[in-house]
Amino acid sequence: METIEIIGNLATAYCKVIARDRHLIKVSANERSIAHRFAIYIEQCFPGYNVDCDYNKNLENQKRSPAYAHPTKSGRESDLVLPDIIVHKRNTNDNLVVIELKPTGREETCTVGNHQAESKCLCDRCKLKAIKDDLRYSHAFYVVFPVGAKLGEFKLSKLDDYIQAI
Repeated sequence: METIEIIGNLATAYCKVIARDRHLIKVSANERSIAHRFAIYIEQCFPGYNVDCDYNKNLENQKRSPAYAHPTKSGRESDLVLPDIIVHKRNTNDNLVVIELKPTGREETCTVGNHQAESKCLCDRCKLKAIKDDLRYSHAFYVVFPVGAKLGEFKLSKLDDYIQAI
């Protein structure tokens, strides 16, 4: 599947969330609520693929990205990853799209500025880069939804500001 087609599918799903689930966005609902609705619309755009939220498996093993190894709250190092949304074929290595989603105002700042997985930055863009490289996803996207008052500033012509390829 070509990049332009994937971006078009994500844009279609994104616009459906804005139009059909406006209440979630207007009241700044939890990121997972927005991600769930986005995933439903993504699934409609990718026939033949599975679309999962917070999917923690790579075949039958835990989803791991050595490039994204990070300290846990207990102080131990972990390379476990849990992407917000993935488009894939379950129990295969056909990993098409990985997505991290953030509502406006909750975006993370990259500590190194270049989104290189080996830098050990824990921002979502660096996480996406690591997952894309380590787990061989064809495409990675950082998606921002304009919540609360920011919804009034949303412009369809600026969609590439909201759906960013990594």
